[in-house]
Amino acid sequence: MGHLYLKRPPAPGEIFGFAVKRLSRVYPLFALVVISAYLAIKLGFTGYAYGMSSGAELALTLGLVHGTSVLWTIGPEIIFYGVFMILWPLWHRSRLAFFGMLAPLMLLCWLPVEVQPLNSILSLHNRFPYFVLGMFMGLHSERFSARVPTSLFCIALAIYFFGSPQIASYVINVPERMTSDPWSFPVYIASSSMVMVTALLAKPRLLINPVMDYLGRVSYSFYLIHVLALLNIKPLLSGRPALAIAASLAVTITASAICHRWVETPAREAGRTCLRYIRGKRKHPVVVAS
Repeated sequence: MGHLYLKRPPAPGEIFGFAVKRLSRVYPLFALVVISAYLAIKLGFTGYAYGMSSGAELALTLGLVHGTSVLWTIGPEIIFYGVFMILWPLWHRSRLAFFGMLAPLMLLCWLPVEVQPLNSILSLHNRFPYFVLGMFMGLHSERFSARVPTSLFCIALAIYFFGSPQIASYVINVPERMTSDPWSFPVYIASSSMVMVTALLAKPRLLINPVMDYLGRVSYSFYLIHVLALLNIKPLLSGRPALAIAASLAVTITASAICHRWVETPAREAGRTCLRYIRGKRKHPVVVAS
């Protein structure tokens, strides 16, 4: 968002366009996965389906209030879009107002607020720095033109892995709250930053190739589907973890390709069509004779 939007002042109607584009990119597939999981359980499916066993759970998930497994993360992302719609014009009108709004939000992120697990709305409070980090990295992306050795990226990746609360707890005393919620672990955001910056500077072959490019394009579908695939295939191949992972990966990539082609792409095009129609109506208002 920093790279695509924050660099330039929003033209009239562009903030609305941003909202339509982002929602058409994220929400249709999310809703399809949630509703499909609910219907599967109602039709007698006994496997894992994100615990979508009641109408109340369905409504809370679709309303971005609650979500099981990876589903809770979509709520904070969409809520941040709303925050960005306020920050974007402020960045160009008054930097003082921009940072005046951003500073207390960042301060709230580090308060030890006990959040009900999987609450999508309140969980934004300590994820907010990650969104802000990504926003500023996008804003200054043209500065990442220098090349650094790939070894630096590998070192950063190792620090990220061993600095995660679950791994670090074997070496140092990590509060239980941070182990269950790594987002609140200060080292986590620092190591995440190192991985992103060194990846942009080193441009390792591990990430820059046609396969990774395609996986990046279907990554949203992959993200929503991979848990379903793994947790439903794993019991069928118990005792054969390598085969279970391989089969889950194959099913996830296939399903992701289908969803990207037939759900994500049409949804984005529908959003663009909607915007073109609205902008056309504004340019050519219908005159009604009195």
